[in-house]
Amino acid sequence: MYVKFKLESEGNSTLPLLLPIDDDATVYELKLLLEPSIGIPADLQQIYSLGKTIGDQCKLSAVLDHQVAEINGTAVSLYKMKEFVCFLQFQCYNQKKGEPETRNLTIEKEKRARLSKENLDLHRVRLVCDPVNTAIVPETEKATCSSGCIRIEPHGSHITQPGVAEDTTGVKDTAETVVACSAKKRLSEDDELIYAGVMPEKRKFVLVINETDSTSGFDSLMDHFHGLFDKFEDSDTLQFSESDSVNVFGNNLMIISEDKKTCEWIANGTSTIYPRYKCFSIIEFFGLIKCSFILPIIGKDKELGTIFKLFEQQNVGIVTDKWIVTDRTMLDPKSDDFAEKAASIILDNQEVVLYVDRGSKTSIAEQGFKLKYCFWRLQFTFF
Repeated sequence: MYVKFKLESEGNSTLPLLLPIDDDATVYELKLLLEPSIGIPADLQQIYSLGKTIGDQCKLSAVLDHQVAEINGTAVSLYKMKEFVCFLQFQCYNQKKGEPETRNLTIEKEKRARLSKENLDLHRVRLVCDPVNTAIVPETEKATCSSGCIRIEPHGSHITQPGVAEDTTGVKDTAETVVACSAKKRLSEDDELIYAGVMPEKRKFVLVINETDSTSGFDSLMDHFHGLFDKFEDSDTLQFSESDSVNVFGNNLMIISEDKKTCEWIANGTSTIYPRYKCFSIIEFFGLIKCSFILPIIGKDKELGTIFKLFEQQNVGIVTDKWIVTDRTMLDPKSDDFAEKAASIILDNQEVVLYVDRGSKTSIAEQGFKLKYCFWRLQFTFF
């Protein structure tokens, strides 16, 4: 199979490019293929069909529906987040005729925009992610994950294909594909403060509510929650961030709570108005990846935010704005594997379990899965 495209910013004299790609390739593999040609990192690319985002783990063969003899219409569209880049036209090799056969998908006509000249500047992009098609279960089916963050199960009637549970939390193997948008973000004056200012160990209590009907806004959702607050006898126990507890980006509403109980209350409250609104844990929504490292304890009162800041200072390209810590456990000096696992023999050691974005994983991998911290190089293990 081939993918044919020409950038919106190129003149009419420029010929379209035609790249070969395997029929069983995923959408994310397509993005990686396009990255060198269009100059846009794969994690910043958005591919739309029929006005909806196509998830990274979807198979191209399923998207194009090869069982259908003819698919008429325009090609799928490629965006850099919300900025139009080009159309993608797929061609299947016709073995009988010995030439490519065009296969397209119809989509809604969307307003085009010029391609930005700052495609590769990962530190100034806005935090905009794909809508996710997984839904929260009703209150009677709720469960929490062992790490202490809320587990949001996919709604049974919306399961369509295996997901990417190894990169997310609370998503079963049979869950619908979770879009893993992990644009590396460095806060600047133009960026919306989302959850980068929340302490890393508190970020697991952040929820994202996706609005499936982009025309109605969040007025009805706010009215719904006002009624829930009014009826909830223990509403005084709910804890939210003192500032910026509610943020809107795109068709998504981010609610920053302070504890597990509040997180569960918000999630279950949203489930009563599914499917108009869908609720996700922050780890699930951004498709974050689980890992761990052993931290030598220098000063017992040192906050994780300070520690992560030092990671950024000592390691080029590391941005910790999206890192979410779910567990911290002191190593037992009397355990059999202490000497093997400990980062320092003169200090206490703590195992930190966290979730990071794909960009961070790539940066960590480029440094041999070890990051500098003070005198040490700490080993990161991904699960």
